[in-house]
Amino acid sequence: MTTLIYKKSDKMIVGTVTPPQPVDLELQSILNSELGGDLDDYGTVEAPPKTSDEIWVVAEDGSVSSVANPATVARKAAQASAQTKLQALGFTDEEIKALSL
Repeated sequence: MTTLIYKKSDKMIVGTVTPPQPVDLELQSILNSELGGDLDDYGTVEAPPKTSDEIWVVAEDGSVSSVANPATVARKAAQASAQTKLQALGFTDEEIKALSL
Protein backbone atom coordinates (compact mmCIF):
# COMPACT_ATOMS: atom_id res chain seq x y z
CA MET A 1 0.00 0.00 0.00
CA THR A 2 1.28 3.46 -0.88
CA THR A 3 1.50 6.13 1.82
CA LEU A 4 1.09 9.75 0.77
CA ILE A 5 2.76 12.63 2.56
CA TYR A 6 0.94 15.94 2.19
CA LYS A 7 1.18 19.50 3.46
CA LYS A 8 -1.64 20.11 5.92
CA SER A 9 -1.93 23.79 4.94
CA ASP A 10 -2.93 23.24 1.30
CA LYS A 11 -3.33 19.44 1.03
CA MET A 12 -0.61 19.29 -1.64
CA ILE A 13 0.93 15.83 -1.95
CA VAL A 14 4.69 16.21 -1.51
CA GLY A 15 5.81 12.60 -1.27
CA THR A 16 4.83 8.99 -1.85
CA VAL A 17 6.22 6.02 0.01
CA THR A 18 5.91 2.37 -0.92
CA PRO A 19 7.19 -0.53 1.15
CA PRO A 20 9.87 -1.30 2.11
CA GLN A 21 10.84 2.40 2.19
CA PRO A 22 10.17 3.84 5.68
CA VAL A 23 7.82 6.84 5.91
CA ASP A 24 10.05 8.48 8.54
CA LEU A 25 13.01 8.56 6.15
CA GLU A 26 10.96 10.26 3.41
CA LEU A 27 9.52 12.76 5.91
CA GLN A 28 13.04 13.64 7.04
CA SER A 29 14.10 14.14 3.44
CA ILE A 30 11.16 16.49 2.90
CA LEU A 31 12.01 18.45 6.06
CA ASN A 32 15.60 18.80 4.82
CA SER A 33 14.44 19.94 1.35
CA GLU A 34 13.35 23.40 0.22
CA LEU A 35 9.86 22.54 1.54
CA GLY A 36 11.24 22.56 5.09
CA GLY A 37 8.92 23.31 7.96
CA ASP A 38 8.18 21.17 10.98
CA LEU A 39 6.94 17.60 11.24
CA ASP A 40 3.56 18.99 12.36
CA ASP A 41 3.19 20.72 8.98
CA TYR A 42 2.76 17.37 7.21
CA GLY A 43 0.23 14.57 7.32
CA THR A 44 0.28 11.00 6.04
CA VAL A 45 -2.53 8.88 4.66
CA GLU A 46 -2.81 5.47 3.01
CA ALA A 47 -3.68 5.83 -0.67
CA PRO A 48 -6.31 3.72 -2.42
CA PRO A 49 -5.39 1.92 -5.64
CA LYS A 50 -5.53 4.04 -8.79
CA THR A 51 -5.14 3.56 -12.52
CA SER A 52 -2.50 5.25 -14.65
CA ASP A 53 -5.17 7.73 -15.83
CA GLU A 54 -5.93 8.90 -12.28
CA ILE A 55 -4.26 11.07 -9.66
CA TRP A 56 -4.61 11.13 -5.88
CA VAL A 57 -6.27 14.10 -4.19
CA VAL A 58 -6.27 14.85 -0.46
CA ALA A 59 -9.56 16.36 0.79
CA GLU A 60 -9.93 19.02 3.49
CA ASP A 61 -10.64 16.33 6.10
CA GLY A 62 -7.39 14.52 5.25
CA SER A 63 -9.05 11.67 3.37
CA VAL A 64 -7.67 10.67 -0.02
CA SER A 65 -9.35 9.59 -3.23
CA SER A 66 -8.34 8.97 -6.80
CA VAL A 67 -9.83 11.12 -9.57
CA ALA A 68 -9.44 11.35 -13.32
CA ASN A 69 -6.23 13.12 -14.28
CA PRO A 70 -7.26 16.52 -15.73
CA ALA A 71 -4.43 16.34 -18.30
CA THR A 72 -5.68 12.96 -19.55
CA VAL A 73 -9.27 14.22 -19.72
CA ALA A 74 -8.19 17.31 -21.70
CA ARG A 75 -6.05 15.22 -24.08
CA LYS A 76 -8.92 12.82 -24.80
CA ALA A 77 -11.30 15.73 -25.42
CA ALA A 78 -8.80 17.33 -27.81
CA GLN A 79 -8.35 14.02 -29.66
CA ALA A 80 -12.11 13.59 -30.04
CA SER A 81 -12.46 17.16 -31.29
CA ALA A 82 -9.61 16.71 -33.79
CA GLN A 83 -11.12 13.46 -35.05
CA THR A 84 -14.51 15.12 -35.60
CA LYS A 85 -12.91 18.01 -37.48
CA LEU A 86 -10.80 15.69 -39.64
CA GLN A 87 -13.85 13.59 -40.49
CA ALA A 88 -15.70 16.77 -41.47
CA LEU A 89 -12.81 17.52 -43.85
CA GLY A 90 -13.26 14.11 -45.48
CA PHE A 91 -10.49 12.08 -43.82
CA THR A 92 -11.26 8.37 -43.38
CA ASP A 93 -10.91 6.60 -40.02
CA GLU A 94 -7.82 4.80 -41.37
CA GLU A 95 -6.21 8.10 -42.38
CA ILE A 96 -6.98 9.66 -39.00
CA LYS A 97 -5.53 6.63 -37.24
CA ALA A 98 -2.37 6.89 -39.37
CA LEU A 99 -1.95 10.53 -38.29
CA SER A 100 -1.93 9.57 -34.61
CA LEU A 101 0.97 7.11 -34.93
